[in-house]
Amino acid sequence: MEPAKKRRTSPVWEHLDLISPNKVKCLLCSRELGYNNNTSSMLRHYRAIHEIKEGNGGRPRPTRKQDLDEALVNLIGFVALLDPNYVIPTRQAIKAMVDAKYVLERNKAIAEMQKVAAVSLTSDMWTSINMDVYLAVTCHFVDDNTRLNSVLLGVQQFPQTHTAENLARVKASLMEEWGITDKARKLVGYFRSSTLAKEKLVSVQRQLGRPTLKLLQEVETRWNSTYHMLQRLVDLREPVGAALASLNTEITTLTSAEFTTIRNKLWHKLDQTVKLSRKTKNATADATVEVQRYLAEPNIGRLEDPLNYWQTQKHVYPNLHKLAVTFLCTPASSVPCERVFSKAGEVVSKKRNRLSPKTVEKILFLNKNQ
Repeated sequence: MEPAKKRRTSPVWEHLDLISPNKVKCLLCSRELGYNNNTSSMLRHYRAIHEIKEGNGGRPRPTRKQDLDEALVNLIGFVALLDPNYVIPTRQAIKAMVDAKYVLERNKAIAEMQKVAAVSLTSDMWTSINMDVYLAVTCHFVDDNTRLNSVLLGVQQFPQTHTAENLARVKASLMEEWGITDKARKLVGYFRSSTLAKEKLVSVQRQLGRPTLKLLQEVETRWNSTYHMLQRLVDLREPVGAALASLNTEITTLTSAEFTTIRNKLWHKLDQTVKLSRKTKNATADATVEVQRYLAEPNIGRLEDPLNYWQTQKHVYPNLHKLAVTFLCTPASSVPCERVFSKAGEVVSKKRNRLSPKTVEKILFLNKNQ
């Protein structure tokens, strides 16, 4: 007795016919397909060839490129409709606009970074379609509203070997660009460690008829040493600049804008520190009471945001709030930095593979920080 034939329930059998135990024929285009007791290949054929034509009146479906070309044409037409006299900028003009926007947004980010109490850095590396290696460094901090924020410090081409020393050098360079105090430390350190630089500085001061003073290096254990270091650097601005001009070194002096920033913030920082130090003579006892009250409270839920908790409790535990902000700026992973290169693959593509590393950095910076 022959086994019963399997019942054909799929609607696709209306368009295909079984011509042999392992082959079917399309009734619409006469194409023959392999058959292995299932209709998967038949459905793929019908949907890819005939279903699209039926839905578009027999016309082939437009490609992704055609859709984008049409959108571009519509965008240009829309701009012309808004203002018929508007002329779309040239490539050079758009590049200049990107450069200006980059400078503006970078200055805004630097100004914001000057206000934070603590930062945390994450980094990631990426290889472009041109086999150029890039290093991205992102900075994370907690703002005045106790919210975690991220700023892309830079995306630099990284042709060196991927050693810890080279990575640290690039990160130090980025931190120098974003922090005036670090640059001042480097400048002072050069004059303190180089005998030739010391002698040159003394010689320049004598030529200018000024008393011979040395640059002061800060001491981490002394809270006012940074103030004295920066104050002396401001006092010796002219002799230091003249000495560096005659020395064969890559060390550069501070810019006028950086000296202005130092002058404006030196006394403010000193006044704030003195005010805090005189606020109470019993700071240790107050801090102990604050910690004991905090430890007596129940833990927050695992699904609750600790930053939201500290935002509501910052006036109850003011000292612990400062400590929490210092440590909670550290992200749990490097995902924020990895997202930078998710966009990089769209920026540096086969059709845009001649972008300079500096242009790539500016585009990614604006995409991340705006």
